[in-house]
Amino acid sequence: MSNPLVEYLKATKSLDTAATEFMWRDADSYLTFTGPHAKASFRDGDYKRRDNNVGVIAVEASKLACANALIPLTAGDADGNWGTGSRFRRALLSLIQPSSMVLDIHGMTDEHGPDVVIGTASGRAPQWLTDCTETALTKAGFVVEVRHTGPLSAGEKTLTWSLAELGHHTLQLEIASRCRQGREDPHTMTLLIAALAAGGVAAAGVYSTLSSGTQLST
Repeated sequence: MSNPLVEYLKATKSLDTAATEFMWRDADSYLTFTGPHAKASFRDGDYKRRDNNVGVIAVEASKLACANALIPLTAGDADGNWGTGSRFRRALLSLIQPSSMVLDIHGMTDEHGPDVVIGTASGRAPQWLTDCTETALTKAGFVVEVRHTGPLSAGEKTLTWSLAELGHHTLQLEIASRCRQGREDPHTMTLLIAALAAGGVAAAGVYSTLSSGTQLST
């Protein structure tokens, strides 16, 4: 896999951001990677900086997994991960299929400890989705922590929580800054992207098996 940052820049260079507020990569899949903080936004009136390279990670992981991806291309909207009023959230809900799987990519500082924190929205995420994602990341050498409550666990105002309430199968993935350095350490970010894609593919396999029955188990 080539440098994911370079590939992402190639893919977005030709887009007219004046006419295209979001980048939607449509793979006709039940799996979607999102990066609502790929651009700066406002949360409850306060400016929120972008999470470095989460857009790159979401888009490039979606390519490897043959999945969808949605990221903002312009700054200034209401925070797509907070509350219900953002254009990002409305766009996502209009694009994804019913009962979709969504891996919502975010960035955290290194001081939180693990390489990746998986937030389950108080256990609303199905165990099979959590297990597939955690296993793929751990096999790739990343330190992972699963949180059901508390900081970075996908609380009730987050996109992950609201999607789960609407019947989607979703996780919030907080990724440490050291793992998102596309210029300084492209190797680590490439491994991360491949692991996220592998987890998504594994989860899609479980989803397919479960949904072939009468009811999708959580």
